[in-house]
Amino acid sequence: MRKRLSLLLIVLLVLTGCSSKSSAEYKVGVLQFGDYASLNDSYAGMAQVLEKENVEIVLKNAQSDPANIMINAQALKDEGVDVIYAITTQSAQMALNVFDGSIPVVFIAVTDPVAAGLVDDMEHPTDKITGVTDRAPVAQQLELMKKIMPDSKRVGLVYRTGDSNGEFQKVLLESEAKHLGLDVESMGVTNGQELALGLPNLLKKVDAMYLITDDLNVSNTSLIVDQASSNQVPVFASEDGQFDEGVLATVSISYTELGNQAGNMIFDILNKQRKPSEIPVEKAKTTRIRINEKMTKTYGLEIPEDLKEYLE
Repeated sequence: MRKRLSLLLIVLLVLTGCSSKSSAEYKVGVLQFGDYASLNDSYAGMAQVLEKENVEIVLKNAQSDPANIMINAQALKDEGVDVIYAITTQSAQMALNVFDGSIPVVFIAVTDPVAAGLVDDMEHPTDKITGVTDRAPVAQQLELMKKIMPDSKRVGLVYRTGDSNGEFQKVLLESEAKHLGLDVESMGVTNGQELALGLPNLLKKVDAMYLITDDLNVSNTSLIVDQASSNQVPVFASEDGQFDEGVLATVSISYTELGNQAGNMIFDILNKQRKPSEIPVEKAKTTRIRINEKMTKTYGLEIPEDLKEYLE
């Protein structure tokens, strides 16, 4: 009888061990669009969380070539990853298309997941996908702009036409600007070359520039800042990654922290067997005011006393 019980116990232990994976056996496939600070920080934030769990991370970087996203997605599918971490809207859309719900997708660096067709409801996503939006605190950004530059009337914006992220942020900026008596001068382009050609004319019309979090602005931050500073037009940014490129100020989101949030989602999906539909889409939990002291001197701006603690 004891032998039978012992044998039964062994069988149960074996079956229990086979029924779920340990964290070390999971593979997370990463679809990253390009090699920009914000996207690299998105990856690093996720890795900080999951590397502690000894999860294998397989990174595929499209190097800013949309054609490579499909190739990389198929490669990750062939490799048999357990979940996809999609960095940017294009990566998330491709992941949904290639995997079609066969494995969960967690996105990041997506400003408007609804407009992008990723989810219908931020609070109740589908079983296929959830993630973290990088929607910036636009109202707070403009309020900071008016505190530093109280006489400003027009703010400039460049965006990529046809890109849901950029167009959403344009509409949001225009809406929030009205409340502060600001006019928005926007310029829609399809690539960096058009941006470079049209930017000098835009800078003649505005008192300040506002950088949004689409790939056009992120990949051309230096160009925009250099031309703007040559025309004595201060630049305000949406996130930390652009600050060190000559931006005057920001109420920033941190892509590293957003990546931490996404990493925790992936952990819950893999180790707690939670479905994406059980995890609402999250926004940034914290923001940070940063003011570039060097650039305040470049533009001859006097910073209000209550903002001086944010100089760096």
